[in-house]
Amino acid sequence: MVAGNTLKLVDCGANQVMVQSNILVCTYLKSGAEELREAFSTWCKRLNIEGVDYSSVKFKTIHAEVYDVLKQLGVNVDILENTSSIIRDTMNAFSVRSVQSVSRSLTVEEVSDMSCIFTYCRNRLDSKKYEHSLMGEFALNALKLDLMLSDFKTRRAVTGKLDYEDLQELLLEGLKINPDVRRFVANRYDYVYVDEFQDTSQLQYELFKYYFENKKRVIAIGDDDDLAFGRLV
Repeated sequence: MVAGNTLKLVDCGANQVMVQSNILVCTYLKSGAEELREAFSTWCKRLNIEGVDYSSVKFKTIHAEVYDVLKQLGVNVDILENTSSIIRDTMNAFSVRSVQSVSRSLTVEEVSDMSCIFTYCRNRLDSKKYEHSLMGEFALNALKLDLMLSDFKTRRAVTGKLDYEDLQELLLEGLKINPDVRRFVANRYDYVYVDEFQDTSQLQYELFKYYFENKKRVIAIGDDDDLAFGRLV
């Protein structure tokens, strides 16, 4: 086990001095991060590990970590929690509907499906960004999708808030052009553990690369049979 303070391993009958470390345990969902935190605490108790400095072990989603980094870098971050109404306005502006729709107005399902398309496209960094399985449902091509995403971005900007993809894109841009930002991120943690790695998007993987620099240990746990992992390749 690793922790931020000296730990007493009672079951071993010996004292072990652990190096002061900052540890990131990252997963896809907030509920998953909370479950990992509870599991960590449970196993510390089962193994009679005392004196754990929980402040040095951060259990977070990637979105929460990106948010914290931007805040610490002095970026004013105001989260746009729900973009459904903006997506609906963009779809109406481009007269985009499901080819199977029989309703006069956009349905909640149509808006939800378009949200999935937008998120998928924004999280991919290759040409497959235009190959979401639902694009045919809305008769979308790459050009029209790009125009809709541009409109969606303009409408978000009017609110003065950022959604979670905006946060990731903003941090990645800073990492690419500013060495100070890169050093700040690279030095945040000594150990990085990523759970549910198959759910990591290409954009998120690019962010993780900066976190992985100069680490003592990086562990990624995921299902290599899950096709969602194909987002990285």
